[in-house]
Amino acid sequence: IDSGLVTDLAVSMELIGSAETAPGAPLTYTITLVNQGAADAANISLENLIPAEIVNTSWTVDPGMVTLQDGTRYAWLIANLPAGGMLVFTLQGQYASHVTAGMPLWVSAAASTASPESDLNNNAAGLHLGAWRFLYLPLVGR
Repeated sequence: IDSGLVTDLAVSMELIGSAETAPGAPLTYTITLVNQGAADAANISLENLIPAEIVNTSWTVDPGMVTLQDGTRYAWLIANLPAGGMLVFTLQGQYASHVTAGMPLWVSAAASTASPESDLNNNAAGLHLGAWRFLYLPLVGR
């Protein structure tokens, strides 16, 4: 029976502390996964891409609901996230000794589910770490 109800996974990330990169400096951030949909989400995969310049990592979340996929750094399997449900992952680590002060790094997270979703545009998020230089170029038409 198709109820017409769908899931809507949303991922957000928040840096706790400074975004500056420096050798040996600590790093802590959260990844929040929310099911904003009207139906439960099943067979969820959440992947956190961490650059090699971030070492000695660890994570916490309600362990009864999440399984770390073997051999990954980090990809989790979540059997079910009910409508309105939320999980908050806290990740900690430090910058490797070869990191130079201000080195720009990108940390990201993305979720997917086997359940039908109403909006795939909010399934990923990221954090800019270090000194990023953004350059905006004018659009020139011929």
